[in-house]
Amino acid sequence: HNRWKTLTRKEGKINRICYRDWESWRQRITVARQWLQNYADEEEKLVLYLDSIPERAKGLSSEQVSYLTQVSHNLADAAWEGDTLQTLLFNTTKELGVSQKVAFAAIYLIFLNKERGPKAGSLLSYLEPALVKQRIADAIALNSAIESGATA
Repeated sequence: HNRWKTLTRKEGKINRICYRDWESWRQRITVARQWLQNYADEEEKLVLYLDSIPERAKGLSSEQVSYLTQVSHNLADAAWEGDTLQTLLFNTTKELGVSQKVAFAAIYLIFLNKERGPKAGSLLSYLEPALVKQRIADAIALNSAIESGATA
């Protein structure tokens, strides 16, 4: 009997965990799901939109679109680590003179469909860079098209 469970195969690497630990994690996940379903307030629940852009991302302000545009440029050469990304996001607010609340709401809206969420740099660092960059580009394009349609 194989004592190891393969969790992921990524870029030729195989991540494994022993079955005893796997069962422990499965139990924790089950308990967490039950808590979310039965006790968590809607505000405590986060849904990460991986496959499509959330509905509320269609209503970004021009200030938020400008912020995302600059974030997109700044991400080009950034190290993909939570603290580095968090610093980049904060520095971009300072660079543009945008309030942090307005700026970070744009990030949360395009990934979570909410105006608030966990530490944004950490959130982005857990996602593939290509997904983050594409989502930002999609949000910019979507809101630019809406704004063009509204002024036409």
